[in-house]
Amino acid sequence: MVKVTCVYRSQCPWAAEWLKIVRESHADSKVEEINTWEKPNEAATLINKGCRKEKQKLSAYLFGVFLDGKYAKTGPELTPADEKARARDRLESTHHHIYVESEITIAPLTSLTIEDEIELCLSTHPSAVTVSKRGFKQGKEMKMNWFKEVLSNVDPCGVVAYRRKQPIGLLEYLPSPLARKLGFTPTDDPRVATIACIEVALGEERHGVHKILVSSMLGNLIRDSQGFNEIEVLAREGDVTLDYPDSFPIMHPASLYREMGFRKVKTWRNRVLMRYQLA
Repeated sequence: MVKVTCVYRSQCPWAAEWLKIVRESHADSKVEEINTWEKPNEAATLINKGCRKEKQKLSAYLFGVFLDGKYAKTGPELTPADEKARARDRLESTHHHIYVESEITIAPLTSLTIEDEIELCLSTHPSAVTVSKRGFKQGKEMKMNWFKEVLSNVDPCGVVAYRRKQPIGLLEYLPSPLARKLGFTPTDDPRVATIACIEVALGEERHGVHKILVSSMLGNLIRDSQGFNEIEVLAREGDVTLDYPDSFPIMHPASLYREMGFRKVKTWRNRVLMRYQLA
């Protein structure tokens, strides 16, 4: 019997769906689940060992599957071929909004807006892939529990973008010691905030919404630093226009942050660590 170990982040509401698929794929094995938030050292040791052995250069561990201790892949296949076809149809039939900044409003990411953020991620994910009802319920619960812990350390912890009360974009940041537990950064300085997630809803113009999310976040932190003197992000060079769902566009394009005034600090795990001076 193969020993199956999976590493996941409770920060991502899709984790519940991933875990369900791993359990179903390996129904004849006991699946060990390692939550990076609860067991960061154990998760980091496993991922780093896998990266070295398999010559992988993962920027962070969102989801990793190991078989008998050997790195297998970054995550399970969420969608079979027929579901991918449906996702492509959904993408093609989705109206792509023309980006008009005046139509967009921004709210801080707090306990009052977290459900909107989760709804965006699970219901209007830009991949056009849909989560199961059970995955939605469990993923939401997982995210809410994690979020309560985060708010005890930093509140607000990001921004949410809306068009006519419909959430269309999200950005999360954490104090770097917490972000380090999740694999988002090598930094361990409470005065540095780390952007953990930025995403734009299906049918939206990504670059325009990305810019207003980052701009709003910077404006908020400049007015109220929340004790941070810098904010950073682990970004990636490359094509930001890849098509879903066969290819995943870059979540943190270095070109976006460079345009918004971030500077390169160093290269880490084949990614670019960039920072913006707040004070």
